[in-house]
Amino acid sequence: MVDRDDTFYGQEPPARLLAWPEVRKVVRAERKVPALRLPELFDARVSNALAEPFARALAAFFAASPLTDLAFAGRLAPPFTWTTAARTLVATKAGNRLARRVIASSEEGGRFAREAIAATRAPEAASITA
Repeated sequence: MVDRDDTFYGQEPPARLLAWPEVRKVVRAERKVPALRLPELFDARVSNALAEPFARALAAFFAASPLTDLAFAGRLAPPFTWTTAARTLVATKAGNRLARRVIASSEEGGRFAREAIAATRAPEAASITA
């Protein structure tokens, strides 16, 4: 039996729960949340427990995907740091151009990403934040 306070994240609730919503008093509120803000969906206790493993998982994801890492460099957590993959990418002319385009298409026209990248004061930062 499904409890009245059950919440379904990233999955459909059981069909029997959605049948006759006016009789069962079911409230369905769908919303899209950016992946970087997923822990905010949960209450503080669960969110705090998820924070560290979630940050590690994101760091591994960004390390494996340098374009995504550069596009989301303005994120709060985990903070942007230069990886070997990102350095290698922007070292080539084509990779640098691609990185600049990805950054420009990110949130606020890439403003936050460019600020975070420039704040690292790495030599590579100048080539994509200028």
